[in-house]
Amino acid sequence: MFGDRPAGTLVACPASNVRPASNVSSSCSARSSPSPSPSPRRPIAAGAAWSPRWTVDQPAATLWYHPRPHGAGAVRGRFFDLKRTGINGRAMDTGRVDETVARGTTEVWTVRGTDGMPHTFHVHDVRFRVLGVDGSAPPPAPRGPKDTVFLPNGTTMRLALRFDGPADPGTPYMYHRHLLRHED
Repeated sequence: MFGDRPAGTLVACPASNVRPASNVSSSCSARSSPSPSPSPRRPIAAGAAWSPRWTVDQPAATLWYHPRPHGAGAVRGRFFDLKRTGINGRAMDTGRVDETVARGTTEVWTVRGTDGMPHTFHVHDVRFRVLGVDGSAPPPAPRGPKDTVFLPNGTTMRLALRFDGPADPGTPYMYHRHLLRHED
């Protein structure tokens, strides 16, 4: 949003919260935070205005502020470490449920494989998007809706999953690796 301003320029971005509830706003990828910055401890009240000001301290970039309704719409993150012996240090056991999710929610999962071998990670009844590979935008192959991703050794992927399927406690959403030598 301020890509045409040289480093060292003081900028302002006046905004009003027109939502009927308190709200926080955050800057995506900005190197310098405005002061005072709204946060969950300092939300912008319904109907209130806020005018952040800060000094540009990075090369030209596309940056924006976006609302984050306080206490609503939070996306849960989870981490999955894929190893030869299992996921997150636990071997496959169909009689055990390791994670639970609520239907209708969105989560961001970080999946990593660093044990010297490639892995394929699969989630039942969920189509997801690859948000990033090793901290960068995904290359063409993993883009688009997926239910399985291939992770070469040493790769970390961030996945956005929306749980809209018919799962319930009797038929939970299941995730696992696909390995021909040791299916789990």
